[in-house]
Amino acid sequence: MKNQSNSKHGNERGIALFMAIFALMLLSAIAAGFMYLSNTETAVNANYRSGQQAYFAARAGLQEGRVRITKGSPAGDLYAVAQALTMPNKLTTAGGIYIINRAPGDAAVVPWDATNQFFDDTICKANFDQPTQLNINYGQQNIRCSRTIAGQSTTAPWYTTVASNSKDQNTASALNYKWVRITLKGDRSGSPNTGGAFPYQVDNTAGTTDTRMVCWDGTQQVLLPPGYVNCSTPAGAGSIMNPVFLITALGKMPSGSERTLSIEVADDPPFYNNSAVNSQDHVTLNGALTVDGYDGCSCSCAWDDPKKKTDPTTYRCTSVPGKTCLKDKYAIYSNSTVDKLAGAQETATGGTNPIIADNQAKKTDITALINRYKSQASTQNVTQAPYNYTCNPDCGTHSGQTYGYPPLFPADGSPPPDPPLDDPAYLPAHHQQQQITYAPGNLKITAGSIGNGVLVVDGDLEINGGLQFYGLIIVKGIIKFSGGGSDKTNIFGSVLAGVSSVDDTVLGGSAAIRYDQCALAGSSTPAPPRLISTREIEY
Repeated sequence: MKNQSNSKHGNERGIALFMAIFALMLLSAIAAGFMYLSNTETAVNANYRSGQQAYFAARAGLQEGRVRITKGSPAGDLYAVAQALTMPNKLTTAGGIYIINRAPGDAAVVPWDATNQFFDDTICKANFDQPTQLNINYGQQNIRCSRTIAGQSTTAPWYTTVASNSKDQNTASALNYKWVRITLKGDRSGSPNTGGAFPYQVDNTAGTTDTRMVCWDGTQQVLLPPGYVNCSTPAGAGSIMNPVFLITALGKMPSGSERTLSIEVADDPPFYNNSAVNSQDHVTLNGALTVDGYDGCSCSCAWDDPKKKTDPTTYRCTSVPGKTCLKDKYAIYSNSTVDKLAGAQETATGGTNPIIADNQAKKTDITALINRYKSQASTQNVTQAPYNYTCNPDCGTHSGQTYGYPPLFPADGSPPPDPPLDDPAYLPAHHQQQQITYAPGNLKITAGSIGNGVLVVDGDLEINGGLQFYGLIIVKGIIKFSGGGSDKTNIFGSVLAGVSSVDDTVLGGSAAIRYDQCALAGSSTPAPPRLISTREIEY
């Protein structure tokens, strides 16, 4: 008789080996899955890393473009070229600039050639689409530019090319941006084409065929006004602005990852006040004060009878040769009231009605303006050498100070000769020099100080005993002019005063303040153009 137990176990012989093999296969599959996921994750990370490298390479290209059009920069070799740019068109090389940054092993970098691996396939998105321009339009959203410029001549390109001045250019360490394009911005350069409409164009009332450049007025972008030759050359007595530049850069890695970024930049124009004196607080007039709103840069003015200055209608101003007399500035403009003390002998003149305007709407954000100037790299803080003031918060009383060297002021109190800059006949003992001076607290100036450029006082300012200043004075609190005598205060330019909870702005002594647009032109100092907007072009 068979042993049933042995027969049963005999039927299960080999099951352990099968289970072991099955488990090994399962573990192998799991391991393979993990390896696949790991490789996928590594590839994703590598792609992300490469994309980020391309992104920051493009940003580096943008910064080279921005720095090279900076006025006064050691690397600003393209400033004059950029200032001479016209709106891109097929008839002149002044339509744009390409900065080429080729690395060893790169094929030729030819961004204007559609067959080149570094082709500028985003230029159509700038909408230089009119026949008088490049005649290429936006195309479709999310679709790259696919062709060269219609009718482009190889002998007379619309652009100028220069080599990158990056430190490692054409070496193995070169940053991986391939080109930087610099052009003026047009009305629709920042807007997609949505069925023939351009929702983000600068001026929606200008129509879809406007080819004017875009200007920066210090606050907003505007289309070039009628009559302007360019942004900085107005018709008549219009405001000086600066062009907006569109800078685009391609970052491309050896792996093939690429990113295209674009920024809009512009130099801040000089700050032009609306008056010789602008106060956001109550103003008290005192003493033998003279305030003139006629522009000393463009107007030649004289009294019918110099001994009778009580009737402003007998103060005649005509245009100096080659200029149009600017008559749209107030003598005093105040957001509060303006009062005259008994015995005050002020003389206020200007081409506006009224000449002194009080209880007016606020026009300027003084805090923002102070922040703009104090943060510039070239600004001279009085707590540092050569001044070494102690400000906590008062910066003290100081005499015989020099805040830049002004042109030589004529003895009769008339404006300095125009143009005073770089004219040896009118230079003082030292070279004429503009500067931005910043005092982080209350300041009192006495006895024969001079200045040229911008004086920024983050507190109250008192002037007692004379100041010869050519430019813009900005005071966060109130300003007081007192004293004088033989040491007269002469200010050519403009004064902007804020608000104090304790006192009022006092204009007195023998101060003479005259609006002067030539002097205010120095309120714009060399600095990288302001970054207005930035975006990535994703076609």
